[in-house]
Amino acid sequence: MILKKNVFNENFIKLMKNNLNKSSIDNNLDVFTELNLSPYLYQYSKKNNLFISDKLENIYKKNVISNIIILDYKIFLEEELKKLNIKHLFYKGTYLIENIYNSIGDRYLGDIDLLVDNNDLDKLKKVFKNDINKIDELISQKDTHESYLLIKHKNQTINIDIHKSFFPQNKYPINIDIFFQKDRVEHHIITLIIEISSEFFIDDKRFLDLILIIEKKNIDWQYLYSTLKKFRLKRASYVIFKLINENFNKNYPIITINNFEKLFMRKIISFNNKRWNQFFLFFYIFDNLDDYGSFFKKRLMKSYNEKSIYKELKKFWIKYR
Repeated sequence: MILKKNVFNENFIKLMKNNLNKSSIDNNLDVFTELNLSPYLYQYSKKNNLFISDKLENIYKKNVISNIIILDYKIFLEEELKKLNIKHLFYKGTYLIENIYNSIGDRYLGDIDLLVDNNDLDKLKKVFKNDINKIDELISQKDTHESYLLIKHKNQTINIDIHKSFFPQNKYPINIDIFFQKDRVEHHIITLIIEISSEFFIDDKRFLDLILIIEKKNIDWQYLYSTLKKFRLKRASYVIFKLINENFNKNYPIITINNFEKLFMRKIISFNNKRWNQFFLFFYIFDNLDDYGSFFKKRLMKSYNEKSIYKELKKFWIKYR
């Protein structure tokens, strides 16, 4: 089945297919900046011996300075967490800059994402002494799965996004303990799949992250897919890798899904709603609409008021499931 071809920005597709020239870069720099891809565009231009404008040069230099400060604080924070024996995982941006991208300035760092073992959350009060109330709230509130802390470091404000789980109420069957046992590249792929699956819109940058990890590291696909199945992310991974293979001429292994799952996916694609034509994983990843309906129904209706889509999908699910 061919998925929608217009889910990605056309300039991003050209970038990934190595089809950009100086003119297309200059004319679409604002577009790449909006997509948070201009730092990577700088490295692309350098690699392909393309002229780099002063504007792009300045964007890249500013990003380098910002990232140096953020990573400096991340190193300090990691040392503090280790002193207190706090089980943790730095993931997404900081991991990608340190392990995947070629240079410290090749990717924007919006914040520091930190996953912490629930049993160690109370210890964070010794690290973030000015944010004890926020830590207490994160520990006590069942509906809260993350907390944002603002830290001042070397005259730059840094956002620390502390997670105790990947979804509210721990309704999604993800055992975060495995992320603390061994820092495997497959675990970081899973965090990106979770991130992509939680967003209503395509985020081209996330797909770039995912592709670069796979291209640079040796992936144990058997372990990756067996873990995704345990976490009920089988369908999400199917759609994500299908999109990548069909839009960027890749040939990554794709997990098998059953006929009902294919029917459900086609149903979602069929809606004449631009947002759902662009992306539909938020519905698609769930195994049971009854179990998880309250979570995304509340978020969906509150944010986008798409009652008709939810009702139609519910009717479809009951009929065919």
